[in-house]
Amino acid sequence: MARMFCEEKFRSLVRLFWILPLVTAPSLIMWGYYEAHRANIVTYGESRSLHQVGPMRATNKPDVPRQDGLPEAQKVEELEEKARNLVQKIKKEKLLLAKLKGEREGLLSIEVTTKICEKKNLAPVGSRPTVSLVSLPGSGNTWVRHLLESASGIYTGSVYNDKRIFRAGFFGEYENPWSGTVIVVKSHRFKPEVAQNFDSAIVLIRNPYKAMISEYNRKLSGRNHTAVANQTDFSGDEWQHFIHEQGEKWVGIIEKWLAKDPTVLIIYYEDVLRDTRTELGKMLKFLDVDIDPARMDCTIANQEGSFHRNSTHQFDPFSLRDRKYVNQRMDHINEVLSSYGKPALPEEYRAEVLR
Repeated sequence: MARMFCEEKFRSLVRLFWILPLVTAPSLIMWGYYEAHRANIVTYGESRSLHQVGPMRATNKPDVPRQDGLPEAQKVEELEEKARNLVQKIKKEKLLLAKLKGEREGLLSIEVTTKICEKKNLAPVGSRPTVSLVSLPGSGNTWVRHLLESASGIYTGSVYNDKRIFRAGFFGEYENPWSGTVIVVKSHRFKPEVAQNFDSAIVLIRNPYKAMISEYNRKLSGRNHTAVANQTDFSGDEWQHFIHEQGEKWVGIIEKWLAKDPTVLIIYYEDVLRDTRTELGKMLKFLDVDIDPARMDCTIANQEGSFHRNSTHQFDPFSLRDRKYVNQRMDHINEVLSSYGKPALPEEYRAEVLR
């Protein structure tokens, strides 16, 4: 009996050893698969998080290495950064292209506008009134001639026939001043026998101190309209004589022209410098010339001209005695201007003069 019981137990153990591998093997396989791939397994909770916050924040698990050795997210970031850089580069190139195109159009516009200014002619004989552009020498007469020619397209004339002026492009210089073919006629004095031939005048006034310095520069430099003399030249009897000579001439021009024709146009050189467009417009209106906007813009863009003296010297060549004399001349002119209802001389004329 005991033997039969032992045999039965043995057979049960044998069956158990046969069944046990069949039961445990699948579990071991599943456990091994889980351990090998758990980095890529998303739980139910993580799956819910994926739908709530988006794919980039679904899990805190590390990025899976790609075959190129870079994590997935890093690769995406690099591609996005390259795309952004490319977009910025394209924008910069478009801006540069637009700028270059604008500059080219601007240069073409300037070239076209400048060509408009270059077109000048004599007016038909007898078609223009005879108007004097009169000033003390050194007051910017030639510069204003350049402005008027450029803005009107009509040459200016002169009573002097200066070959240097003619060679510089003022081709009305040798024209008969009374022929009615020029817009204005340059003059630096008032002579009754000459003035009677003019219909009217533009009287150009500049600070007499600076006009004297400018003309003395021209005189000592061989009649060069843009040269500059040395400081030592502004002294001695010659300089003193020049001051008094020019002072009387300055008074005579203004006083006698107003006496001949109270309707003459008074223009201040300093105002032309400050607001060229406005003052040039006044002169064109006085001369009964229609303003061409394109020509006016061209003139303003090229208002310097060829005869404009630039001085780098800084000193005052006038003594106290000289100043007293010139200031007395200015007081007299203010009385004359007031008697004809004209504005007084600018106060800046009495300020310190630096050459």
